[in-house]
Amino acid sequence: ILIDDTALNSCLILNEWNIGTEKLHLLLRDGGANIKKAAEYMKIDHESCFIHTQQLVVLDAIRSQRSVSDLIAVARNIVTHFNHSSVSREKLENIQKELNMPAKKFVQDVQTRWNSTYYSLERLFEQKRPISLFIADNNVIGSLLQNQWQLTENILLLLKPFEEITRRFSSTNCIISEVIPTLVALQKYLLQNPAHGLGTMKDILISNINERFIGIECNQHYAYASFLDPRFKLVFISDNNKEKLKEEILALVTSQNLRITEEIYNETNQEIDSSDSDDLPLTLVATASKRMRTDTDTSVFDIMPEIASTSISHSVNLSNEKDIKLEIDLYIKQNIINRDTSLFDWWKTHQKTFPTLAALAKHYLCAPDTTVFSERLFLEAGNVFETHRNRLLAENGEKLVFLQITYQIVNFFL
Repeated sequence: ILIDDTALNSCLILNEWNIGTEKLHLLLRDGGANIKKAAEYMKIDHESCFIHTQQLVVLDAIRSQRSVSDLIAVARNIVTHFNHSSVSREKLENIQKELNMPAKKFVQDVQTRWNSTYYSLERLFEQKRPISLFIADNNVIGSLLQNQWQLTENILLLLKPFEEITRRFSSTNCIISEVIPTLVALQKYLLQNPAHGLGTMKDILISNINERFIGIECNQHYAYASFLDPRFKLVFISDNNKEKLKEEILALVTSQNLRITEEIYNETNQEIDSSDSDDLPLTLVATASKRMRTDTDTSVFDIMPEIASTSISHSVNLSNEKDIKLEIDLYIKQNIINRDTSLFDWWKTHQKTFPTLAALAKHYLCAPDTTVFSERLFLEAGNVFETHRNRLLAENGEKLVFLQITYQIVNFFL
């Protein structure tokens, strides 16, 4: 697809829905050059999908260490054999029953999803004993050596935080404000935990994170959203950028040329004056999902409170300057809220106390962090336009997809 065609088609869709580009806050995209150039051609603010970028980070690290690539190749052959041979699968199930283990199927990995490789190795390691017994009696496939089984366990430990993050960020309620705190916690997790036999892979993971997310603290879409999230504020911003970010926020809300902030601010005040019970548009966004637990005790997200506890003591003192600066200082001075608490409920409660920042929050906390929801929409469209529905009109199919997605959202709030 040509860049001009992508831009033209995007403009046609926006016009069809009567959405002017001035109404667009942010376009989330994959890493394709065509959509990136199209967004620049249309002069729309755009950012890359976090999960797509993380995919590149992990894949580069996996390919960087020969022993890891060789291990995955052997594991893929084992999984492929059992997925294609009903005889071998039946024999393995009998062994699993003798060992009182559940007869679980293997997970076939695909190159476009790094976490499929993680789940494939995880299931393989879980079934280590029945696989070893099967191979001992049936010399039909190669086996992992003892040192490779140990390496498999180490790989799972090293990539565990990336799997947690992928799962977390794939939820429909995760927003862009979580990106910077997650990256800070992830880097600290990697530095704190050893990677036995995976030194090269670990170094590439850290360097790739630094390279692919370079300058993210200076990116207003991520930095402003993180600051306006009462769960994070300035806690995860480096000391070198904290004062700069405060000054940018102050300049943003005091600028006479920032029409969108003034309009949202007026709208917020009207809503507050009209009814205390009226919900802000923020509440139309799903509440933050509860923290996902894993079978292991340590989580990359457990590091966030540790970082917060060391940073909260550096909160700024109140000043006697302009009202807006006072509001910003008061906001920073307040303790951050628990990560499991809904930031939207918090802003609904505190919009009168921080009216200017509440207006900004409505603007900058609206963006998700990934394009996963769009991909699920495509999947839903595939389910609607099935083969046996060969007489379904395109316009009716679009309505069915809209109703299906809307029903899920409306049902969430009922």
